[in-house]
Order: sequence, then structure tokens, then C-alpha cells
Amino acid sequence: MSGGAVIEIEAKFRASQRAVAVLGDREALGDWQVVERRMIALRDSYFDTPDGALARQQCTLRVRQNGDDPVGELTLKGPAGETPEGVFARTELTVAIAAGTAPGAWSAMAGTGPVLDALRARGVADAASLVPVAVLRNPRRDLVVASGEARAVVSLDEVTIEGETYRQRFVEIEAVTGGAPTVRAVANAVLALVAMRPARTGKVQAARAWLARRRRLAGK
Repeated sequence: MSGGAVIEIEAKFRASQRAVAVLGDREALGDWQVVERRMIALRDSYFDTPDGALARQQCTLRVRQNGDDPVGELTLKGPAGETPEGVFARTELTVAIAAGTAPGAWSAMAGTGPVLDALRARGVADAASLVPVAVLRNPRRDLVVASGEARAVVSLDEVTIEGETYRQRFVEIEAVTGGAPTVRAVANAVLALVAMRPARTGKVQAARAWLARRRRLAGK
């Protein structure tokens, strides 16, 4: 995927193994019919400055690879703001790059200019100064659901940190059409089937907090 900034509208929940299993077996979520199922094997490498400047601005920067696809995505996400419907919206800027490439190589790649410009606006003058902060593995199951003309993707995520024992499950609901009202309607249908609590942070923020606690306990 390549292009300008888009607005990502989603709701995110912490989920149990049972909740993920129940939702994954459904043919419908209330009035929302499951019209497509997708299995995705994601590897997300996250980067920040050594002093965490992007995290302080509630931004995330990642390189995503799906399975063995040699083409990945470089994505910069801005701070999340709550919409009147109670779900969250944030700016997302994504460009296509070779999967697995490090920040020092981005400036020489075609199409990366918009992300590099956005990083400079966030105070990151040189992408080569960025350091890896976490690599997340996520065998994701996507349920595409529809009701009339409205569509959404319900993602069932099982997130691990590469090389660590960490494991967390999330359910994300993102609008394809219909915006925030679609997300809220699907979220209500999902919560009528399984009990979940809203995720207070994103997946990488939760992972980084876990890694920080682990380092403190180890005295590092």
C-alpha cells in the first residue's frame, strides 16, 4: 500500500482466549454477517528515537511484513483522538518498502518521502538515528462483516514479542465503510456475545510497557 495520510477509525479490546475462539467460530455477529475470512501472519518491527520521542507524542512507527511477502509497509501513526461515538480515530501514513529494511536505508528508497517528512515534523531529523524497540508477531484472523452497505473488519489478534514469553490477545474493529457509527455498531454486537474491556493502549504500547517492567525487575 502506498499513498497519503488516511484516517484510521477503530475500537480495540483486550480479549481472552475464549473470547477470540467464540468470535472466530461465528457466522454472524448480531446483524453483521461474516462475508469473508482472512488469515494473516504479521511481523511488525517498531522503531523510536533512543529517548522515546515518538512515544511521548503518542506516535508509532513500524515496518510490517505479512508472511514471506518481500514487499512490506512503512507506517507512521499519529496520536489517537476519541470521536463523538466513543471510538478512536488517528492519522495513518503508509508507504510500500522492501520488507525488513532498517531506518538507515529508507532515505534511498522511492516513495518514502512523505513518511520521512512527517518524521521531521515530529522532531526526527534523521531516520538513521531511530532504534528498534520491539518486534511483534501476530497471527491474525480477520473477519470482514457487512450489514447493508456498511462494512468493517474484526481482527482477532494474538500478539507475542519476538524472543520473549509475552502473549496478549486483542480484538480490533476497523471501519471499511460507514466510519465511526459502523465501528460502534459492530463493537456493540461483539460485546453482546463476549465480555471484553477496552484496551487502554495500543498493542506496541502494551508490549513496550511489559518490556520496561521486565528490564526494571532484571535491574537493567
